[in-house]
Amino acid sequence: MAAAADQLADLLTGAEERPHFQLSHRADLPLAPPEAYAVTDSVRLDEIAIVRWLFRLRGIFRPGTTRETMNGLGFETQRDEPGKEISFLGAGRLCGRRRLYDPVGPDELARSRHLAVPARSIAIWAAYRFEPIGPGRTLLTHATRVRCASRAAWLLFGIYWIATRPFLDLIRFLLLRAIRRRCAG
Repeated sequence: MAAAADQLADLLTGAEERPHFQLSHRADLPLAPPEAYAVTDSVRLDEIAIVRWLFRLRGIFRPGTTRETMNGLGFETQRDEPGKEISFLGAGRLCGRRRLYDPVGPDELARSRHLAVPARSIAIWAAYRFEPIGPGRTLLTHATRVRCASRAAWLLFGIYWIATRPFLDLIRFLLLRAIRRRCAG
């Protein structure tokens, strides 16, 4: 999987640095990293009414745990190190209103060179990182990066990003709040 992910990164970035989008949110959790990881992996997005409503509004399936939701959106688990990090990678072509992109997994991408003409191609990486910050405390960082393979993809995704960023921030805020509450309680 690492080799396919490297090929994906090479394909999307090429020799020059491509424009990208990113956001990051953090939460101080009152548990050690292994326990914080277990809680984070068990919180269900469909338990958060606003998130459920936003997914329904977009016409997306009913979300489950973060892992189930990411896999359902076409992302592959890139790294899963309990207590340290869980990250997801997705790649594909930007498409219509109901879906952000037609997903192509990194392994399929490496075999097919599907994105060799990258006019509307993007790669999305999302991760949860667990860093110990004291006895029984963890700093959880949830980060997302989107790399666009061309200026055209960057412009198209930029429009999407402007329209959805407030909702993405709200979802992340509510998710981290649910994780914090479950850790505390």
